[in-house]
Amino acid sequence: MEPSEAHRVWYLRRPGMDADLSSAALFDGQVVSSVFITRVMMRLGGELVPVGMVDTVMTHPEHRRRGLASAVLSRALLGMRSEGFAAAALSTLLGSMPYHFYESLGFRLATPMDYLLYRGPSRPKAGTPEMLSPEEDGQAAAFLNAHFAEYEGYIPYDEPLWRWRKRERPAELPAEHCLLRDEQGDIAAFASLCHAPILTGSGTQPVTIFTDLALPEDGEGARLALGAFLGCIPEGRPIGVLVARCNEAEVRLLTACGFQPQYTEAAMILPFWPALEAALARAPKRWYPVVESVIGV
Repeated sequence: MEPSEAHRVWYLRRPGMDADLSSAALFDGQVVSSVFITRVMMRLGGELVPVGMVDTVMTHPEHRRRGLASAVLSRALLGMRSEGFAAAALSTLLGSMPYHFYESLGFRLATPMDYLLYRGPSRPKAGTPEMLSPEEDGQAAAFLNAHFAEYEGYIPYDEPLWRWRKRERPAELPAEHCLLRDEQGDIAAFASLCHAPILTGSGTQPVTIFTDLALPEDGEGARLALGAFLGCIPEGRPIGVLVARCNEAEVRLLTACGFQPQYTEAAMILPFWPALEAALARAPKRWYPVVESVIGV
């Protein structure tokens, strides 16, 4: 999406945003190249480790091909190493010029992530989800932390991250948080429906993006839960979801229900700890896309 001033203000309030590791290059007092770094605890190699999330590596068009992006990012990576970070993480279009630039700095592909768009027929009939109330935020965060506990790339929710992602969003990026319960009344499935103006080849269009899509493990339960969440969105509105290709069961379910791939992002990791480098040589079984670092919602 194309960020507005309100979106930029929200993004800079992201918990863990580090003003010291983030940096910029100036020309005549104007920022011409910059990078933002966020400190997070991320699951990598089966453990929660300190990671620097790299976002918004950009250079003004008039100042490209001068090594500015390389300079500001290299400075940030040096700072992460000196402070004992386990790794740096980022996302970019697979096979793009930025992808090869990050490869040259030592980043490696963790997993491809496909952006899927719903192109199915009429939505399957299923149950009606509840809307999450603020009083249940803690319960929902605990459910997601348990559901995604074995996913590589996952950043566990604490109260500041939950509040920022779910409750303090800019007005142009509203979100609804939906849940289904089991017979005991416990949360059995969850999805955030983020409504955003997404920039496409034909202009900007309103799209609903699924984030934190947490479905039951059994196939039929997952299909019914997905159908229920789809039923919350008006007919005709585009629906997108970002899913790691290694999440094979989720990919099969989404494509069987009418989602089709549009383009492919790459989750990339630069390990600093030798032990982590060895662990990351193995392909992940499941990966959690950090959607705000890819799509911006």
